[in-house]
Amino acid sequence: WECLLMQLSSRKDAPPFVREIISDHLDLVAKGRIPILAEILGVDYALVQAAIDYIKGLEPKPGLSLGEDAGSAYILPDVTVLDVSGKWVILVNDSSSHRLRLSPSYQSMLKNTDAEGTQKFLRGKLNSALWLLKAIEQRRTTLYRITEFILEYQESFFSQGVKGLRPMRLVDVAEALEIHESTVSRAVNGKYLQTPRGIFAFKYFFAVNLDTDNGVGTASTGVKHVLAEIVAEEDNANPLTDQQLALCLQDRGVKISRRTVAKYRDQLGIPSSTLRKHWQ
Repeated sequence: WECLLMQLSSRKDAPPFVREIISDHLDLVAKGRIPILAEILGVDYALVQAAIDYIKGLEPKPGLSLGEDAGSAYILPDVTVLDVSGKWVILVNDSSSHRLRLSPSYQSMLKNTDAEGTQKFLRGKLNSALWLLKAIEQRRTTLYRITEFILEYQESFFSQGVKGLRPMRLVDVAEALEIHESTVSRAVNGKYLQTPRGIFAFKYFFAVNLDTDNGVGTASTGVKHVLAEIVAEEDNANPLTDQQLALCLQDRGVKISRRTVAKYRDQLGIPSSTLRKHWQ
């Protein structure tokens, strides 16, 4: 809280009670106890809310801007897909790293030496290098095939957006490509796909299934997107509880429990209804 007070010293636009709230009552702010705080300060809810809104505009960790990682983080996609005249073109990007190749000098040494021990040593190293190159190329091929599958399986996502995302598991891809599930997991781990709709982690397309009234099912990622939209459009003077949010999703055909809504809300970084309430 001291860094918040230091920021106040250089600003002249702070509303009443900001300094007092920061010094003595941040615990009540964190718990959303606006009525109690208003009673302690002897003012109406609107003044307390104005002070809290101002505090939220301060930087709780100002030192982060001075760190080594203060600059923007850029993602270099591992695969790019382009829509060219209605057909998908897949490009496995190699710009982020140099392509490996066998050194001609070592191949020449193997041909020009007569020493049996040296030949055996060089041949062993050459075979290891060839195995490594083959493994890297196989990983690239696997990533290409996974991208092909995603483009076909998640066609509704690329045409409709996140609401069209279908449930998809690692095992679904593995069975379709006739490879092991762990191979799929390793291939997509930490990899990013650039699409006309933006850059996404490959794992973004792997979402669990939620039952729907029509029996088709829907992806949890799409449900989270709808959940965020509902919260964004709610009346902040009377925010929806988790049970009410569950009912809203059920009205849209998604079979979901209050507990699952609370879980998704936490994953999205959305506070509870108590903390979202804006006092007038």
